[in-house]
Amino acid sequence: MDYHEAFGQWDNLKFDWAQYQTEVHDKTIILQNEETELLLKIPYITRASEQYVRRVMKKLRRIANKFETGRAFFWTFTLDPSQFMSLYDMHKGLGRYWNKLLTAIKKRYGRTLAYIKIQETQKSGMLHLHVLFDRYIEIAFIRDLWANVYGAGVEINVQRVYDHAGVAHYLTKYMTKTLLDDIETSAEPNMTKVILWALWARSFSYSRLLDYGLTNSNQYRALLSPSLMDEEQKSHWLYLGAAPNSVAELSDREILAYFAEKYAER
Repeated sequence: MDYHEAFGQWDNLKFDWAQYQTEVHDKTIILQNEETELLLKIPYITRASEQYVRRVMKKLRRIANKFETGRAFFWTFTLDPSQFMSLYDMHKGLGRYWNKLLTAIKKRYGRTLAYIKIQETQKSGMLHLHVLFDRYIEIAFIRDLWANVYGAGVEINVQRVYDHAGVAHYLTKYMTKTLLDDIETSAEPNMTKVILWALWARSFSYSRLLDYGLTNSNQYRALLSPSLMDEEQKSHWLYLGAAPNSVAELSDREILAYFAEKYAER
């Protein structure tokens, strides 16, 4: 998808997004332990799920309290579109420039740096990067790296945030634009959400200093990740499929009968 033709692909992306939502709506993932034959039921939660969005917004407000009053700075980085051939290329480039920038900042200011970054897609298809740092960083130093050393872009904006309410405002403002606005207004799909979904890209990320376990899979990780267990504790899980929530509420025997009938029809 060429950057200049972003709107030319928008209808196709919306169609794929709608199909995906139909496939996962009101579904529960069912796994079966091959040793014990017990079933594990995992709610099918995605970035489009209202449950996920509300949870993320709540955690972001808690993160706001981690930033010291008067020492938070909100940065916006833009990209030079002439450097990229497609939205995918732009996303990869943004990640590459960010990693270089973060390494340079840590080298100069120390590795105990707290930050959270949020990606946003403009109506033109341009990706912007919004970053909240927990300390002052010399503006000329950042601008020289971004514009001259990396050649990533020329527009950089920075604003000081004076209190926790201001931090929470910036975080929730851009995450609302990214994840929530089409849920609240029932409008057409949010472009940022759909494009990041199509690119398999994260909407946001954060430093380990702010780690509150924002993903939804943490509660199942100990069960499903053999690398986290001793050899004798390892087990194997068979993916049975995604069943409607009404089916997932049935007994294990009824759920197995549902899948047996479903696969027999194929």
